[in-house]
Order: sequence, then structure tokens, then C-alpha cells
Amino acid sequence: MSGSKHDEPVILWDSCVFLAWLKEEKDKPLDDIREFIKDFEAGKKALQISVLSYAEVLDIVKPNEPLAATAGTRFRQWVKRPSVEVLDVDPRIADKAGELKEKTIALRATVPKAVLKIPDALIAATAMIYEADILHTFDPDMLNVAPHGIFGTLSVTMPAYPWPDTPLFKKPGSSLGDGLD
Repeated sequence: MSGSKHDEPVILWDSCVFLAWLKEEKDKPLDDIREFIKDFEAGKKALQISVLSYAEVLDIVKPNEPLAATAGTRFRQWVKRPSVEVLDVDPRIADKAGELKEKTIALRATVPKAVLKIPDALIAATAMIYEADILHTFDPDMLNVAPHGIFGTLSVTMPAYPWPDTPLFKKPGSSLGDGLD
């Protein structure tokens, strides 16, 4: 687990997860997302969001789309809760994003379709710098490069509820000890 103050793993959501929830995208695991939402609302789990994702969500929710009249307001209000932390992009994150881009370019020697766009590199770098345990995304490029280790110990997956039953996700003092087995 990260060095955070939380008992549970800390999650950072990419903008596409918020958009799936706000726009009720039927091709996404909405039931899983809703379960995470309930936990965030109850303060049972901590959520991080990059200010970049915050802006992307507000930009993509267009006035002519269904739910747009309430989606922006709903999102702005929702992220104000204590279990949600909106994180700024700073030079440390920009440097880490540059490293991730370099690793992705090097990865193309063995994975020709390895791609990581700058916004996605910034999102992943934010998660890494702020020590999130998990980054939830639907971005196919991020999910494609994740198994190749460029994100270090950060787990990059689609949202799936409940938590996987692995040592990383066990609370300290659980049957698997401190989660570092």
C-alpha cells in the first residue's frame, strides 16, 4: 500500500471513468463504478483526481449532450467531499510524465503499438507522485502499456469491484499481515 494515511488502497480515476458514470455509458462497468462511488461517498475509500481530469470532465460534458444540464454541477459538487482529493499538476509531475513518455518510446522496440499520450502520462505521473495504489481508466493505450512495468508499482486497471483478494489490497493486521508479503 502507499505511504498514505488511508487504511484502504488509494485510487486515482482517469476522466473517462467519471465520464462513464456521469453519462451512464452502457458499455462500461457502471455497477462497479457505482459501488466505488458509494464507498467514496461514505468515506470508506479515498479517491484522487488530477486537476487535468477535472478539466477534461468539465470540457467533455457538452451542453447538447444528455444529462449535460446537471452533469457539470453534479461533478463539481461531488468532488468537494472529504474522501476526494483534487491534485495539481506541478513540475515534479511534468518530469515524471516525461520519464513515462521516454519509457513508452523505448518499449516500442518490443511492443510496437505502445503509445502514451501526454495527458495520460500526466494522469499516471500524478498517481505515481501522490502515491496512489491504483489508477482506474478505460484508456486502451494506458491499459496496453501497463503490463510492461512503466508505471512501477502503480496498478493500472479498469474499475472492478470488489477489491481483488491479493496481499496489496489487504489492510494492515489482516490475515495476510501488512500487505508486504
